[in-house]
Amino acid sequence: MTGQPCKLKGAVRALADGSIRWTIITGQHDGDPDEWTSESVQIGGVTSASMGVLGIWTGAQHEKSDPLG
Repeated sequence: MTGQPCKLKGAVRALADGSIRWTIITGQHDGDPDEWTSESVQIGGVTSASMGVLGIWTGAQHEKSDPLG
């Protein structure tokens, strides 16, 4: 898919305990079903963006045969 734009949507939320939670959903094109989804927690909280996130990804439709990573 070189040169083809893909859709990307998501949210970043601050939880009551100070944790930062990321939700990211990707797909091939607008109008197509979502393809992949990930849920992550930012390591170290608000001021530690360079530390990264820890999370899991799977198929966006959550079918029984979808991989987990």
